[in-house]
Order: sequence, then structure tokens, then C-alpha cells
Amino acid sequence: MATRTEQYALSQDATFQGRVAIAAEAKAIGIAGESSAGLDPPRKRLAVRVLKDSIEEAKNLSFVVAVNSAIAAKTPLTDATVTDAEIDSALSDAAWDGYAEAFG
Repeated sequence: MATRTEQYALSQDATFQGRVAIAAEAKAIGIAGESSAGLDPPRKRLAVRVLKDSIEEAKNLSFVVAVNSAIAAKTPLTDATVTDAEIDSALSDAAWDGYAEAFG
């Protein structure tokens, strides 16, 4: 299991943040295409923020991804040991919606 120091270091890695930004963009585009009926406002607001400035939002979302249990279980924990699929999974609907509720 990665230490909090390793998780923090990963969250601050510029390449990792870029990969999170790309994953967040893809997620936001999907959310933007969802029907407006019944769409959770914080969920949509986060999607709009990501579409406007994915790099800035990735700085925050990289923490969400770095503490994901599957990613935090890696040793060593570096950008090179995390797959794109793991980043996508870490930005699941539950994680996205939880973050959106807290900061939306």
C-alpha cells in the first residue's frame, strides 16, 4: 500500500495530472451528452467546469484518483505504474458525484 506521501507525490506529478485531465474531459463529455431531465446539478456543474478548464480541475481531481484503493495499492506508486483504465475507473460515477457534491 502506498504511503500518503507517495499518493501526494503522484497527485502533484504533471504527467499524471495531464492524464487525469484527459480522463476527466472524456467523462465530462459523456455527462454533457446525458439527458437534462433528472440530471444532478452538481454533477453537471463539475462537467462544465472540466470542459472549461480541464487542467485546473485535474489538479484537484488528481487527489481523488491518487487515493483510489486500487491505485493506492500499487508499489511503487508512480505515474508509470498506473494505467489509463485505472484512472478512468477511479473517476467512476460515485467518485465524480461525491466530488461534485462537495465542491460543485
